[in-house]
Amino acid sequence: MHSAFARVEHKLANTSALVYFGIGHTERFPDYWELIAKEAEQSISGFNIKPEQTTQLDTGIMYRNEKTEFSVSAFYNQVDDFILVNYSNMMKANGFVQNIDTRSYGAELSIAHALSTTWKAESALSYVHATNTSDNTPLPQISPLEWRTGLSYSRDNWSVGSLMRVVDRQNRYTLNQGNIVGKDLGAAAGFVIYSLNASWQLTDSTLFSAGADNLFDKNYAEFVSRAGGNGMGGGIPGFIQTERVNEPGRTFWLKLQLTL
Repeated sequence: MHSAFARVEHKLANTSALVYFGIGHTERFPDYWELIAKEAEQSISGFNIKPEQTTQLDTGIMYRNEKTEFSVSAFYNQVDDFILVNYSNMMKANGFVQNIDTRSYGAELSIAHALSTTWKAESALSYVHATNTSDNTPLPQISPLEWRTGLSYSRDNWSVGSLMRVVDRQNRYTLNQGNIVGKDLGAAAGFVIYSLNASWQLTDSTLFSAGADNLFDKNYAEFVSRAGGNGMGGGIPGFIQTERVNEPGRTFWLKLQLTL
């Protein structure tokens, strides 16, 4: 297996901005779960599966001053012989592995700005688009567009904060295809989740925090599924994953952190 990476960085004159461009190539040999635990489409083992070969370009800019931190990055990725796990063949309920070619691109934007000495706003937006170019279908297990934004207030030894997470619907999927730990189960609805948190620095070495996640008890499920075990059975014998499991509802938490 071979890999190489090169990166060029340039700091813009008289600014705090840094521009970069990178190119990389890597190869990955199939692991045990892909090579031995799974079958191939035409055999009882995956020994004929080829290693993945990934080539990626990435670029971006980072900026920082006394009040603002800003970054934007983008990438273009091409994988030859991507190792796909296909669960669509009923005769191979455990799923079989196959090599395909893929193309993907995406971007991420993040900004944090101090509105005053006590107020701070943060926001981040991310998106990935990926395609199975061998079959001209969407590459499975790709998260949809997501936006996170928050506002926090801090003063002396205490702070409070809020977070809003907005996830778009995902209509790009390929049913019953994925990887060792997850597969596409169909389209997924979007959702909005709100959370609150607070912290109190009791001493230099003691920090107490509390919060409420999914404040309005939203019933929702992530698009990207995760389940272990052959045939997507997870840890429950005889259970086959056919639908998404909802995320936790309203959750309250406490945390005490001691620094020794």
